[in-house]
Amino acid sequence: MFSRCRRVLLRKVRVLSLSSEFPKYLSKTQNMAVTDFSDLIATGGSAAAAGELIAKSGGKTLEYLFIISLPFLNGDKKLDAPSYWLIEAED
Repeated sequence: MFSRCRRVLLRKVRVLSLSSEFPKYLSKTQNMAVTDFSDLIATGGSAAAAGELIAKSGGKTLEYLFIISLPFLNGDKKLDAPSYWLIEAED
């Protein structure tokens, strides 16, 4: 089972999907710097939850990268690191 979001852990680069294997790999993120790559940020709930999991596992989120943002929903305000996107969609 795959979701639309993918996570890349920097160090020994691993690409993970948010599936049942995600928590298994998070147990190995101690002292890792992480960049979160996703296709869309709307309310920020999924990205914020991923950031919380990374922090609880001892990692640190450096930044969040998105292809599309819906800035009128203010999802980036929920994140614990800077966020960047390529396209802004208007309401």
